[in-house]
Amino acid sequence: MENYFENDFDIQVDDYRVFCDDGWLEYSLDDDSAVIMAIDVSCPGIGIGTALVREFERMALAENCITVSVPVSLTSGAISFWSKIGYKPVSDEDEQRMDEIINSDDFDPDDDSQGVIEFEKILV
Repeated sequence: MENYFENDFDIQVDDYRVFCDDGWLEYSLDDDSAVIMAIDVSCPGIGIGTALVREFERMALAENCITVSVPVSLTSGAISFWSKIGYKPVSDEDEQRMDEIINSDDFDPDDDSQGVIEFEKILV
């Protein structure tokens, strides 16, 4: 599959989304708090999600936010995506849950009552 570069997407921003024709990211940005609430792309693996996240990180830095947090769904694909772009589990418990998911062939997210792992990235 072909990889695209961030500047190949016409990324736009409004009050609650970073988006392009092929995907979107919903966010909350208040004072020193930056949170990615949801992300969706039409074709995973070609750089759309990374481009959207990078644009949001630039916005967060411009607003003097030091960290970005994101609730990550309990799938190896989601965990892999966020890990590859520098996000890490917030707590030791979340890191253990992440390891369980990555190393399990039969993990069922429906069996987990919390439903997400909290990740964050320090921007500075």
